[in-house]
Amino acid sequence: MKPLTLLCAVLLFAVGCTQHQEERIPIMEGVSGKKSVSIAELQEVASMGLGACGRCQRKWGEGNYGHSTMYDEHRGCFPLCENCWRELATPDARLPYYRQLIDLQARQEEIFDTERGEAERHWTLLERAVMEGK
Repeated sequence: MKPLTLLCAVLLFAVGCTQHQEERIPIMEGVSGKKSVSIAELQEVASMGLGACGRCQRKWGEGNYGHSTMYDEHRGCFPLCENCWRELATPDARLPYYRQLIDLQARQEEIFDTERGEAERHWTLLERAVMEGK
């Protein structure tokens, strides 16, 4: 089973669990030696809202598409749908949604014990792109 498929299966399982919040699920050993995550941590990741617009909460697809903001030649993200991006007419109004996305990614790094700082390293480039109106 591919790692992403396995992660999706585990997340679906975790969302349905209402008991045993502290029960632990094994993961590949993380950078600081962490070898498992709790059901509560998996539920947190599943509820982060990354599958929807950060403002209106409409799920992606079915006519709702994210506004892609490219912040370097190969990387981009879309915390806002096209409608919300247009309604938030200034970069200053949009910036908090991009910061929220970076904070969510940093929390995922912490939960899954992956290399820290990847999200923060991208923030400087992303902030500049947003302020340029991309």
